Amino acid sequence: MKWIGQNVYDFISRFRNDVYLESVSTGTIASGAHLGLDSNNKIVKAVDGGGDLTSIVAGTGLSGTSLTGPIPTLNVDFPIASANLDADTAHLTGVQTFTGRKIFSADVRFDGDKDVTPGDGAVIHVDTHDVTDVNTSASGTAAKYTHVSIEAPRLAATNGSVTTTNAAALYISGAPFAGTNQTITNPYALWVDDGLVKFDSHLTVGGTITGDVTGALTGQADTVATIAGLAPNTATTQATQPNIDSIGTDGDTLNILSDQLLMSNTSADTPVIKLVNTTDDDQAGQLIFEKLRDDDAVAQGQNLGEIWFRGQDAAQNTEDYAYIIGEIDVSTSGQESGKLILAVANHDGGNGKGLILTGGSENNEVDVVLGLGANSVVTIPGDIDLAGDIDVDGTLETDALTIGGATIAAIGTTAITTLGTIGTGVWNGTAIAADQQKHLMHYQVQGYSTGSTNYVVSKNIATNTAPFKHDVDIGSDGTTAKSVTVWMRTGGHVMPNACTLKRFTGWTESAGSASQTLALFRVRLADDSDTDPSAVLLQEVTYTASGNQIADYFNVTSASGGQSLDLAAGDIIFSALKGAGNPQYFNGTFEVEF
Repeated sequence: MKWIGQNVYDFISRFRNDVYLESVSTGTIASGAHLGLDSNNKIVKAVDGGGDLTSIVAGTGLSGTSLTGPIPTLNVDFPIASANLDADTAHLTGVQTFTGRKIFSADVRFDGDKDVTPGDGAVIHVDTHDVTDVNTSASGTAAKYTHVSIEAPRLAATNGSVTTTNAAALYISGAPFAGTNQTITNPYALWVDDGLVKFDSHLTVGGTITGDVTGALTGQADTVATIAGLAPNTATTQATQPNIDSIGTDGDTLNILSDQLLMSNTSADTPVIKLVNTTDDDQAGQLIFEKLRDDDAVAQGQNLGEIWFRGQDAAQNTEDYAYIIGEIDVSTSGQESGKLILAVANHDGGNGKGLILTGGSENNEVDVVLGLGANSVVTIPGDIDLAGDIDVDGTLETDALTIGGATIAAIGTTAITTLGTIGTGVWNGTAIAADQQKHLMHYQVQGYSTGSTNYVVSKNIATNTAPFKHDVDIGSDGTTAKSVTVWMRTGGHVMPNACTLKRFTGWTESAGSASQTLALFRVRLADDSDTDPSAVLLQEVTYTASGNQIADYFNVTSASGGQSLDLAAGDIIFSALKGAGNPQYFNGTFEVEF
């Protein structure tokens, strides 16, 4: 139908297709209307959810239920707590109570200035409350309970090879500091008002520790501020506060790491160091000086400990008046010997060694040097009981001399009934009895060898090269047992009486520059026996060869290898050679005393 300029009314009209309205005025859709126009002013049906909105019930945090207008107005009184607090959510501005656990996946910060009332926990406060263990069984034991727990975080990095210099599970940048109109008497970065504080790992303190400290303290501190009431103390500041009555416990080791331990006091006869031992035995306390080198390069002359005695001279200069030093004389394992030195200032302030004790070259020997210089005087108010000899390089002056119980006022006035060994000089007295005489006897030994790394002795006397050629092997140390036949045919010298070997002297010659050895041995045979005896080293000479045309002198007066030089009647003395392969020759004499 198409009508122009006419109104249609009082009839129901149905349109099979779209209906367009031209020149429609704008306005407000009446309450309950469901039709509207699209952008082309076509009449369309409005989708409203299937019913009319008749009322609204405001929930927690909501207000305003007016139904005037197309949509009621709802007001949010305060933000609702959420696990996702994003930029579009209002911040909490009032007090809110959370009854459930809240988990935050990002960091929680308290930024900006705050107006607070001073008290406990102005920003974060955990009130006193009951915490009930509902899991541990009756009479059981819970391993641990922590009220606030911070577990070890794992710090990672997106980029490679990142280094973090300092990291902490809990960091406090500093103590509170005073602002405007405020004074803080005691600023604490951490305040534990009561209860024990437990550190299961190390405690590093960059500043000072004050108050009472108990337990084991190890490590090094630059300055000890206060311990049990002591005033601040440094390496040079005297503690004048209450005494320290005890350090450590019985059986423990007290370690003190310091360059100097200083004790100072103004009272007479103080300070005093006492080492008291109350054990019921015959042992006592010890004062030990121990030198332990990290490089193990111990050597002769190394100091092991020193005690110095210092004071002032008349001009108030510090002077070393005396010292005691212990040091190493020989450090070879198995041959260790020490040296103890006592020294005093002598005349010009320099220190002189007045007493030197040195470990000898054999067991049960200690050598002593007493005094310093030719003008030194040694005064002994009592007697001297000597088990050995007296060697006087100068003049022996005495008011009385007793020899063998006889007092000699002047030589020649009293008979000398007992006298020791006369080494040199001319005897002008009556003949000395035979049993008082000492006799020296000399035996010549000669020989050669073509070279051997073991000791070799003279060839069998049945050969035409005996006794000079040495080629009978008796081992590297000369102690290999041989038959009686071998020893009988070496051509050695038989001692007619008990005697003492005094020295072995002579000349050697060898080609090249190798190390060569010449020695004297003894062998002691048993009468009417076929037992194979071993030889015993008496004296040994080791030298470096100088060539065929150069002779080397030797003179040995002491035993080699710690053996005794005392010989028995019947002992056979023979020579032996060993070397690096070059021929060697010798011509010598050994001396014995009967």
